[in-house]
Amino acid sequence: MSINLATRTALCLAIASSLCSGQPQITQPAPSFEAGRVLPSGRDRAVPLAPGLLISIYGNHLGPVTGCEGFADARRRETPNPLRPNQIFASTLIYPKALCETQVLVGGVPAGLLYVQERQINFKVPQETPVEGTAEIRVIYRGHSSRGVRLPLGLESSLISLESPARVGMPVWLKLSMLGMEARVQYPFDIHPADFKCHDVEVRRDGKPLPRFATLATQAIGGILTSGPRCGSVGLPSESHHIGRIPLHLQYRFDQPGTYQVRYTIHREFPPGASPVIRSAWTAIEILPGTPRERTQWLKELSAQAPVDTVALLTDFLPNLLGVPDQQSLELLSRYLYHSDSLVRRYAMCGLTYWPGPEAEAVVREAMSRKGPTDVAVQFLLRTPELLASQGDSLVDGAIPYLRSASPVLVRGAVAAIFRGALLENSRANPAVRIRAETAMVQAANHVVSVGDPQTISDYTAALSTLRDDRGSSVLWDLINRNVAREQAFIALTWRHSPADLQKLAQLTLVPAHGRGNVDKELSGLPSAMRRGYGAAALPYLETMLARSEFTQVRIDSARELMVAGRAAGFTFAADAIKNARAYRREMMDFVRGQFPELRQADDAAVFKFVRARATAK
Repeated sequence: MSINLATRTALCLAIASSLCSGQPQITQPAPSFEAGRVLPSGRDRAVPLAPGLLISIYGNHLGPVTGCEGFADARRRETPNPLRPNQIFASTLIYPKALCETQVLVGGVPAGLLYVQERQINFKVPQETPVEGTAEIRVIYRGHSSRGVRLPLGLESSLISLESPARVGMPVWLKLSMLGMEARVQYPFDIHPADFKCHDVEVRRDGKPLPRFATLATQAIGGILTSGPRCGSVGLPSESHHIGRIPLHLQYRFDQPGTYQVRYTIHREFPPGASPVIRSAWTAIEILPGTPRERTQWLKELSAQAPVDTVALLTDFLPNLLGVPDQQSLELLSRYLYHSDSLVRRYAMCGLTYWPGPEAEAVVREAMSRKGPTDVAVQFLLRTPELLASQGDSLVDGAIPYLRSASPVLVRGAVAAIFRGALLENSRANPAVRIRAETAMVQAANHVVSVGDPQTISDYTAALSTLRDDRGSSVLWDLINRNVAREQAFIALTWRHSPADLQKLAQLTLVPAHGRGNVDKELSGLPSAMRRGYGAAALPYLETMLARSEFTQVRIDSARELMVAGRAAGFTFAADAIKNARAYRREMMDFVRGQFPELRQADDAAVFKFVRARATAK
């Protein structure tokens, strides 16, 4: 065995003391432990040792009977091993290398000690430790060394296993144990069931990779793009009870029993192509035989215990339904196209892609004929130009009565069907159908805005902007005058490009501000919408709004649009804000820096000089 100089010195001093005393010595038992009792702190399964990992040793005679705690150096931190750069905070703290006459050597290098006691030691693997091969672990207490225990090294700090026994035709959930990082893995990651974002799971059988049969690309209905952070999860309304697991059956088809191998990798969000944060070893999983009869019974029991709340549906129930495209699970899934939570509806819509298109379309059409339209059912049935051409008119006619439904979900579906199927430019609706749709939308205005949720009202006002006569403007102005959906109605009016509306919109910003409550906030997006909708024709009105409006945010936003258009009045406003330290001084300076690339790194004086020069330019 190999013992370093410090250890040999300690042993020699102990022997010399015994020989010189002439007294019989009580033999101190050597520390002892087994390889299977070297575990990640707080865990009960071994992992390869890696730089910075917090590890516990359980054994006998490891240290003093009364435990000693090691405290980190508050002034310094270690540099992580470049082979494992993204370490948690505790992994880079510097702990004492000796504690209460105890040392732990990893490959001959002293480890930082967090706690030592007779039966347990908590230590940190030295950053110098390699990530391949094996290393010998020794415990030395009062000069007595344990035997060397050799343990594997590696970066596989992720352990993977099946959450529960899995069968053909049933869900296959992979359970992750990642030294406290499981909380980062909370399915679903997106409304697209097969989109695991930066969590990558590979599956192979007999050494051959299994192909993924579902991906984000196969589930991006109507050109839906994934949103949010690349490594994030869907924002759930409450805490999930299911963390650290991934539904393999939503990417891979396990239609044969037997042994498969799985490897899990979590990639970095940035930069693309960087080395992974964690990668597991290839791990064997067993898929047991299953029969269609067993699946039918399981689906029956699952349906009988179906939850209602969003979190339980998205994290467990709905993912369990997907992956195996049979008729019974399709009919169960179609119910959730009518759920009150739009997140559930959208997830269910994307889940329809697990079935052949004609099968899913038939079930959705049948549901709509019995229950009425929903936004996601309409989106699914009109997801391609071909489907829009063949089904648009019938969907619109079927949806018109539901504009007066008592259900917010059905009202939203009716608005979506009419907007997408008849009013958009690419709808190709029959002229008679379009006329019926426009009339129905105008006549249902009061009911839609009283029952609809904010998204429904936003879609409704957008639909009114497409009406080919003045009825759209009349309804939108009526909403504004009644203080209903004012902000959405302002924007929709600018999309109609009517000169009469332009003048009236500008006039709204010139009323006295005193006692007007949230009007400043409601009007804040109007200057931008006016310039986008009317172009150069809006600029004189924006100059008037900048000069005369009593709403501060309206003036700020008008100045921004005028600066974008190169008008001096906008720069004059910005120069005044900077010179006189107005409350919005920093806001204006940040806008100028962002709008003009040559000023990105400029100091405040240079920005002021720039806007002042533009303000006086002829």
